[in-house]
Amino acid sequence: LHTIQQIENYRVALQEIGLTLKPCSTGFLNELAIDRPAYQFSPFEGHAERWSGETIDNKIKIFLDHLSKRNADHFILTCPQSISWTLNIRCRSAHHNPACPAYMVIHADGSIAVFAFLGNITDHVKRHCGNKVGWHDLKDFGNYLTNLKGKTILLDP
Repeated sequence: LHTIQQIENYRVALQEIGLTLKPCSTGFLNELAIDRPAYQFSPFEGHAERWSGETIDNKIKIFLDHLSKRNADHFILTCPQSISWTLNIRCRSAHHNPACPAYMVIHADGSIAVFAFLGNITDHVKRHCGNKVGWHDLKDFGNYLTNLKGKTILLDP
């Protein structure tokens, strides 16, 4: 995954040496992974504070401070590692990678919306994360974002 600016930088650099950057019409990696196994649902698990070193509330406060300083309404995280760190949660869906596959929106009022495969969300992890976290189906993330139109949003790249 690349930013628009990165792609433009690559395009210019390649053009200087006589090469052309050309987009793929389909997901190249999907074509390579023809026989990959189906997604394995794995419940999210709470990660003890003694191992994470910081409470969820303290971590959320960092984001809320950023929102306040920048007069922003929402902070969107799309990196599973960032979400897992922030909420002190882990998952075993991928071998040797405990990050939870999810997206997260932190609102300036302190409420949080997490989008994940609902089969991964247990009552235990809901209690672990607390009442400020609302859990939503991953497929609803795009529609949710349309409700933020006109708002100031910070994005974790």
